[in-house]
Amino acid sequence: MEELLQSYLAYLQMSQKKSTNTLDSYQRDLRAFFGYLKEQHVEDLEKCTETMLTSYILFMERKEMSTASISRHVSSIRQFFVYLLEEGKIRHNPSRNVKAPKVIVKKSEEVSQKTIDIMLAQVNLDTPKGLRDMAMFSLLLTTDIRLSEMLSLQIKDVNLEMGYVTCHDTTKTRTLPLAHETGEYLRMYLREGRILLVRKEEQTLLFTNYGGEALTRQGLWKIIHDYAVLGGVDGEINPNALRKRS
Repeated sequence: MEELLQSYLAYLQMSQKKSTNTLDSYQRDLRAFFGYLKEQHVEDLEKCTETMLTSYILFMERKEMSTASISRHVSSIRQFFVYLLEEGKIRHNPSRNVKAPKVIVKKSEEVSQKTIDIMLAQVNLDTPKGLRDMAMFSLLLTTDIRLSEMLSLQIKDVNLEMGYVTCHDTTKTRTLPLAHETGEYLRMYLREGRILLVRKEEQTLLFTNYGGEALTRQGLWKIIHDYAVLGGVDGEINPNALRKRS
């Protein structure tokens, strides 16, 4: 199991460009899962069943782990098994039908870091949409950019060499510094994602929908809602709640 874990972590680092913190989170979650399997005398992941995974969820609940933490663990395990199946390391995916407990997020509450981690874990950086979404998530999480500012960003407003974006609102213009990771996500999106989303050369907006048209507030709400659903998060999340507060 250790060899499979190391190959998975290498894949996440090299192919999906996951951050060190994200890799550490996956590693902790999966090592905890491996520990449980060993206690059940399971040394081969091919022998892991859906029933065992359900039992592991009950085990975490008995330990009084939060629903957000359990959901993150389940998400880590699911993605690990998807990787193993795609790589031909296993013949079936026991996590396919396993459901994590719902994470309830009230509209008035701030979004917890655990919930954010769960949502980010659902983003597929192998797709143009995933590259776009991660770039937007990273902007929201590491700057205090307003939604209207982000949705109106032009390509010329992004200066990756100097590490900042220039935001334009109805009344003023301001410059926001970019975290290194945010700059890297924007670079990946511009290099590999946007070119497949935007077919019109005259389109200068940074973020667009699949048709290459302006992304609306409603569209952004739906994107965030869909990732919440994928991660087992129940309840509406206001995009403004993801913004970094100075």
